[in-house]
Amino acid sequence: ERTRAFTAIGENLRAAIRNCAVAMLAAGDPTNEAARIAVIDLVRNSGMERYDDTWLAHDLNESNPSRVSAYLVPLKQSLNQEHKEALVRQVAAIGFSDGLLTPGQTRVLETMGASVGLSAEDVRGILDASTSPNERLAPDETPGGSSVT
Repeated sequence: ERTRAFTAIGENLRAAIRNCAVAMLAAGDPTNEAARIAVIDLVRNSGMERYDDTWLAHDLNESNPSRVSAYLVPLKQSLNQEHKEALVRQVAAIGFSDGLLTPGQTRVLETMGASVGLSAEDVRGILDASTSPNERLAPDETPGGSSVT
């Protein structure tokens, strides 16, 4: 029984990583080669060793950012704080791989954080630690969605 529970968590986590990574790419520049490679690498490292650009193209066609929460909420109780933060950080790296985070990418990360029980401050802290202040966000966007003044 316990093994089945761990297997289910692993499968749910792989599905969540894949969905979140694709949502992040779709919210930015889905044609950016560095970002595409980052998605493929993340999904492969999560256990889908055969994931490639063909799978990614299929996933992008089927992408629905509203599914992000549906994949993550069931993991909320299974992941500790460190794992939740690592998940957000890994998906954020996709956005940073092609430059600035777009408002849509920021929303994906905020949704991810909220879905696993991270506060908005936790998500901002992850983004602040991920890169230098001048590279984090598009000039008119902050994690809370307000304009920089």
